[in-house]
Amino acid sequence: MQFQVTPGAQKQGFSLFLDLDEKSSLRKTISVVKKDDTFVTIRINDTGLTDRIIDAYLDKDNRVILYNMRTPMTITEIVKKAKLPQSSVYRKVDALVEQGLILFSGFDRDVKNGKGNHKGSRYEKMVHSISFNLKSDTHTAELTIERRALQKCKPLYLSVINSC
Repeated sequence: MQFQVTPGAQKQGFSLFLDLDEKSSLRKTISVVKKDDTFVTIRINDTGLTDRIIDAYLDKDNRVILYNMRTPMTITEIVKKAKLPQSSVYRKVDALVEQGLILFSGFDRDVKNGKGNHKGSRYEKMVHSISFNLKSDTHTAELTIERRALQKCKPLYLSVINSC
């Protein structure tokens, strides 16, 4: 199942989830492990996709940013909390948004201009918790995602809804 991101879409490529192979069975790639009113836990049974998620988490700065994002935060708040250089945070947040691991969640109420820059943009993490199962021939990942955040990632949301 291939998804297209339309130009002008909310700066979210979700590149990790866009590459679900058209020919592979969706039920083999993503399965719902558990769901409740707040969270959905999915298992990704695709070694390539799991490896890409692992690569994102192997970066220490990415982990620091994701760990410190307990609530939606601005770049300035992330810099202070993560104690990382501002330029690194901009670059890492852009990459994490592109991959779909961080979501743009609106503008800080104090900011009146929304001209496409980061000023006042708030971000939240997509994945609440994650675990990996690494075998010699297959790698899987289990991601627990808040339903509210899942609905913002259309490709993954549609995949999960179709596999229920």
